[in-house]
Amino acid sequence: MSDSDSEKKRKNSDESDSDDEEAVNSVQWPVQIRISIEFLSIGEVDTLNEKFHAEVRIISKWFDNRSDKKKYDRKKDWNPNLFIENAMHDVKEKIKHKAIILDKERREITETRLAKGNFWERIELQNFPLDTQELSITFASKLKTSQVSLVQNQKKISTIYFETLHSFRDQQKWKLYKMVNVSQQASYDIGSIKSINEIDAEANEFDGLNRIMKSKRAKFVATCFCSRRPAYYLINCFSFNFLITCLSLTIFSLETRLAPNRISGTFTLILTR
Repeated sequence: MSDSDSEKKRKNSDESDSDDEEAVNSVQWPVQIRISIEFLSIGEVDTLNEKFHAEVRIISKWFDNRSDKKKYDRKKDWNPNLFIENAMHDVKEKIKHKAIILDKERREITETRLAKGNFWERIELQNFPLDTQELSITFASKLKTSQVSLVQNQKKISTIYFETLHSFRDQQKWKLYKMVNVSQQASYDIGSIKSINEIDAEANEFDGLNRIMKSKRAKFVATCFCSRRPAYYLINCFSFNFLITCLSLTIFSLETRLAPNRISGTFTLILTR
């Protein structure tokens, strides 16, 4: 390798380091990212494999100090590294960025993310068939809570579209509610993480507790709810089983000396089940 090539590489590395440092200095820590999650459609709820199909739109907004640039470059500018934590392998995403200059010092970055596919969700079946399930989208950042803060966008709150309620694919089995709850902790995080006292013996002190909380990954969770329709299972399962059970009593109407007929009738009813 010639000296000119090595010098070019050194200059490129220096330029990339300076760009990274400039991007980091362009925001005020911790960066507040305003999130809005919209449920565009919800498909099948698979309780056996603990997943559900949905199409969502996630809008994220934050400020930086690069008012001299009209376009946002996620490779060069500061990037919160946002992703959907409970997305499965078949989820397809389309991401767009838009920069709006507010004044001489600030600009607002808007990230619009369209995601469609299957999302994992913990399913609780203790109250079957009178259970209510949570369908959540867990949006997270690879940065810690000490660096970024994912909060609800008060100007455009997370919601579920009215058309989604009527186009719900499993509406014969489930009733979908037009309510979206937001939090900063996923349902599968509860009970799976050690208590603070187990993590750190000094967690009872304020400094220790604050340090542990800041070391966690920043999350924003939007949850909609659906309850199972018991009438569906009452009509399609219990009623048919009850009818077949009643038909089995007809075997006793045959005379006892017609044993072959009784046996054939019994096996016919067993195969019907």
